[in-house]
Amino acid sequence: MFSSIQINRKFWINLICFILGVLLLFYLIIKYRVAPTLSFADLKLTTLASTPAPLSDYKEKVIVLNFWKTWCGTCLGEMPSIDKAQALSDTSKIVFILVSDEGLDKISTFKTKHVYSFQYLVSNKSFSELGINTYPTTYIIDKNGKVAYTQIGSINWSSKEIVDLLKDLSQ
Repeated sequence: MFSSIQINRKFWINLICFILGVLLLFYLIIKYRVAPTLSFADLKLTTLASTPAPLSDYKEKVIVLNFWKTWCGTCLGEMPSIDKAQALSDTSKIVFILVSDEGLDKISTFKTKHVYSFQYLVSNKSFSELGINTYPTTYIIDKNGKVAYTQIGSINWSSKEIVDLLKDLSQ
């Protein structure tokens, strides 16, 4: 009788631990894999020359806004496809901006080592303050300033589907 009570007790303890683990997993997935809703009007960005660069400067343009880190392998891995998408796009209607919250020195050093024609901007707030916990996180903002597409993690930005989406949004 004692062993059946002990087995029953172990079963319930294991079941409770399993349920708590599943709940923790869902919490982490939601917290770290969902792009936060950002107030782009309140987003304070500066150029590498430390001059303000508000997104309102790009009114009536489609903005591809990519949040990245210099140490992020996934971020670096998608940059060639972003560069190719930029080459395939009408840059008078679409702007590609890479935003980091790292120091100017790190971003400037990265820019000199890698030959991309992106516009690099610095966020005055840390990504964690903005609620961005996964890199890269990319927003495509339409000509009216509304988020048209969000991507968490890396994708092939030069794919036909994405290039067509950018063209459609820029019309």
